[in-house]
Amino acid sequence: MNWRGMEIDGAIFDMDGTLIDSMGVWRNLAELYARKKGFVPDPRVDDTVWDHGMLNGAAYLKKVYGMEETPEVIVQEMFDLVVRFYREQVQEREGIRKILEELTAGGVRMCIASATDEWMGKNAMERTGLDRFFEKYFCCRQVGEGKETDRIYQTAREFLGTEVERTVVFEDALYAARTASAAGFKLVGIRDAWEPGQEELSGLSDLYLDWKN
Repeated sequence: MNWRGMEIDGAIFDMDGTLIDSMGVWRNLAELYARKKGFVPDPRVDDTVWDHGMLNGAAYLKKVYGMEETPEVIVQEMFDLVVRFYREQVQEREGIRKILEELTAGGVRMCIASATDEWMGKNAMERTGLDRFFEKYFCCRQVGEGKETDRIYQTAREFLGTEVERTVVFEDALYAARTASAAGFKLVGIRDAWEPGQEELSGLSDLYLDWKN
């Protein structure tokens, strides 16, 4: 299929920030959790937890606020907040459904490649109804590596049965977009206000979508 100037047979979509408008809840998750537990969070708590990863961030929360829960329990309870958001509030990104409908009509096979585990992400896909467009959901935990490497994209591509040069990756995060581009995939960059490096993402992309929500 020739889609917006790109000859493609397969498409791989990131989920958070690409298919759904959800990066705000992730970036504010530590603050939301601290408030839920009755603490007044430090303004820097979200950046600290985000920069150190979930488990290390949970250990930081436990230490700073004297929480009784173990870091593992804190992580699970934060994930529970995200799942609730996915089930009750999350919205699809502006314009994404039209793209999915165009690709489906053109016979392009599609799957999801997300850093979010499937048991969580399926709630957002079911709420929005976007799940019907995708054949499979791949997550970083499943393939054993994050998006700093191309393993998740290659695993998804192999499932689709398409060639790298005829497969497009949709991403909002610069680090992941760099990985996909370096591996030879076509790239659609999607603007997300929560993600830094949008100018570089635009320059890296075969197509850049400047969505505002």
